[in-house]
Amino acid sequence: ASAHRMAELLGEQPGGTVELISMWVAPAARGRGVGDAAVQAVLDWAGGRDVVLSVKTHNRPAIALYERNGFVDAGPSPDDADERLMRRAVGVRLGRPI
Repeated sequence: ASAHRMAELLGEQPGGTVELISMWVAPAARGRGVGDAAVQAVLDWAGGRDVVLSVKTHNRPAIALYERNGFVDAGPSPDDADERLMRRAVGVRLGRPI
């Protein structure tokens, strides 16, 4: 993805944290590593900054995708009772500290 397109999908938060605002994979492309590649592109673009996102509590495939890529549950979303926050801290790779 281009830097311009990535900037449309991400928001920078105070303290250098990056927020992944929206990501979606077409049904025909699911299960082929597209989501993992997209998350990795976001992490590469973030350049070592923490990345945060919110995800619907019922969206188990998305939660599994983010956990697989090192994100952990960071508590309930203050904006939506049906969403959880997830965070991938600097120094975490594939769910394990590096």
